[in-house]
Amino acid sequence: MPRASRGRSSDKLKAAGVDAVNHNLNTSRRYYGEICQSHTYSDRVDTVEKVQKAGLSACSGALVGMGESAEDILDLAYALRELNVESLPVNFLMPIPGTRSERTEPRAPRPESRTIFQALGPRPSALLC
Repeated sequence: MPRASRGRSSDKLKAAGVDAVNHNLNTSRRYYGEICQSHTYSDRVDTVEKVQKAGLSACSGALVGMGESAEDILDLAYALRELNVESLPVNFLMPIPGTRSERTEPRAPRPESRTIFQALGPRPSALLC
């Protein structure tokens, strides 16, 4: 969503009957510039907050395997806990030919990734998927 209209867009979605929005943070604030140059990590957080302010359920999580460190995963888990999202997907990068990640070595989910998110999930009733 464009920056200027995110709040209004969230309100319009709510009025149209939408009750949940997915908007992943993907990685830590520190590592975000390595994976995206079109917008900032703060933009991502701002969108999740505006979705919640409009009364929509926020689903926001991680995309693991883009070169981030274990510390980045931990920082992201804390950020998602602070946002108090209702659903927290933990996804793992699958390299696709023709994309920047095509030469990335596929990684099996690291056991510590799921453990960190389970321990630091946004709240006990959050859906970890």
